[in-house]
Amino acid sequence: MKNIQFLCFIIIGIFVFVSITQVYGQPQKKYKIPTTTEEVINASDIIIVGKVVDIHCEYIKNNPKLPHFIVSFIKIKCSNILKGEPTDTITICTAGGKIGNDELCVSTATKITLSEQVLVHLVKEKDDENYYNYVAEHKKYTVRGNTLIDDFGRKTSLQQYINKVKTITEKQKTKN
Repeated sequence: MKNIQFLCFIIIGIFVFVSITQVYGQPQKKYKIPTTTEEVINASDIIIVGKVVDIHCEYIKNNPKLPHFIVSFIKIKCSNILKGEPTDTITICTAGGKIGNDELCVSTATKITLSEQVLVHLVKEKDDENYYNYVAEHKKYTVRGNTLIDDFGRKTSLQQYINKVKTITEKQKTKN
């Protein structure tokens, strides 16, 4: 019985790998995941504070092998742009979501809700420059008044973080 379970686990693993490479093409080049605040800020194309004004989900249409692969489009109205070009709204495209009775839960996906105030570090999508995605695992902070709260419930001052972004961004500009 254990051999059958192990074999099923291997087959599922192979299927997932093949499915991912079918969706995203060839495995990506090695990418150093930013871990420090400075690395996250430097890796971001845009850092914004804003309110989630729309969330809608769609099936990926370009891959018949994954007909039920759902992505979410999260539209944020920008109230403060800490880094990047000024814009009124940003749309984030991320894996997972719910359409009718179909739901795709991605364990690493950021939980975000309509009307939530957030601070997000974003990079432009490689395949479609109309959309953005999160910088690595540094996805979002919830903004409550003058406080930022990360996914683990840790709190920091919004103003201190804004100052940190300005300092690091200016330092990055002087290097270039």
